Amino acid sequence: MRIPILSFPWTCWKCKKEMKVIYPTSEDVYETEFRGNLAPTYSKTQRKQVIGNLCPHCGGYQGNYFVWDDGLIEHAYELENYLVGFFEVKTACLVCGKDLEDNCWGDFFSKLNAYEDYHEVQNLNSSDKKKEIELRTERADSSWLCHSCHETESAKRRETWRKERLQQIRDGPLIQCSVCKRNTKENPETEFEEHHLSYFPEEKIAVCPRCHMKIHHSDAYPEFKPKDKRISAKERSDLEKLEKIEKAKKDRTLTDKFCPVCGKNFKQKDAFTFYRGTKIHIKCLPREGRQLKL
Repeated sequence: MRIPILSFPWTCWKCKKEMKVIYPTSEDVYETEFRGNLAPTYSKTQRKQVIGNLCPHCGGYQGNYFVWDDGLIEHAYELENYLVGFFEVKTACLVCGKDLEDNCWGDFFSKLNAYEDYHEVQNLNSSDKKKEIELRTERADSSWLCHSCHETESAKRRETWRKERLQQIRDGPLIQCSVCKRNTKENPETEFEEHHLSYFPEEKIAVCPRCHMKIHHSDAYPEFKPKDKRISAKERSDLEKLEKIEKAKKDRTLTDKFCPVCGKNFKQKDAFTFYRGTKIHIKCLPREGRQLKL
């Protein structure tokens, strides 16, 4: 698949001189002739080696998040004006392993966001990667599946909902659209869709396709709009860690002996810190905690 390479005008935060930044900031781009000011460097925020834009005047590292936010997001509607080249990346369907076609991800912005997402998952450890792939396959994420598998997985989900609905009709209360309350006894075969009121903690309701469209693309039902954004498996893991930390605060006798995230006792050689007033292994810190200067 061909992924676009963009070059944005930039002002170095350190020396205030004009320069150019390249996006995406990945090894795939660094290995091309369009790498510009990209180079390996150390990120204090992520505490690891990364590929980033370095100022040609002072060598200052221009944070990858800021390049994404002030570059890609700021110019989202005019990305073609900043195109300098393309690079090829091999992306495979999560179900059948077939190479994804170039038109699967649409325009420049969609392709770049999907590439960043895809690249992030490929760099996860095996357990987190497996969870993320299962999550995306379960919700039939079209960015990760070829057209035939997307249709198959979507059909499976619709069939599951249909069976659950018929089971409810036979054994208990009737599933109905939580918004319009229609299409129930008159048509028990109605295909309902799942709608998230919240992604963490996960809270879903059954709605008819028409109401689902209205919730997301109009202001007709503001009370049914999701309370938060869709989260990845990694973000869900971080939120679960924070929940454990908050619960541990209620029992101070445990926080001095055991890490509330991993449940293991503190050994003399273990590196630990206090996060939100709770003693915790540094390796168990949620991602937001790693960005702090501890």
